[in-house]
Amino acid sequence: MGARRGQPAAVPARQSVRRTVDLPLAAHRDFEQWRHDAAAELGLTRVTGQEVLVALVDELLRDQRLAKRIRKTIVDSKAVG
Repeated sequence: MGARRGQPAAVPARQSVRRTVDLPLAAHRDFEQWRHDAAAELGLTRVTGQEVLVALVDELLRDQRLAKRIRKTIVDSKAVG
């Protein structure tokens, strides 16, 4: 069954949307090291970038203090750039 004309199609709750992130080389290297260290600390073979970013977005959407810090970081980075 498709959507009726003029109405959005129902989106399954578990559907994913792909995002691509460009990082400075130094940040990429630090992120790779962080994932490696996190995996060792957690006793896991690996921690994927996907797992980290999903967890970060979940935290960002739940934690208003974190959201405020992120907004400030964004504004500050635009003032410098």
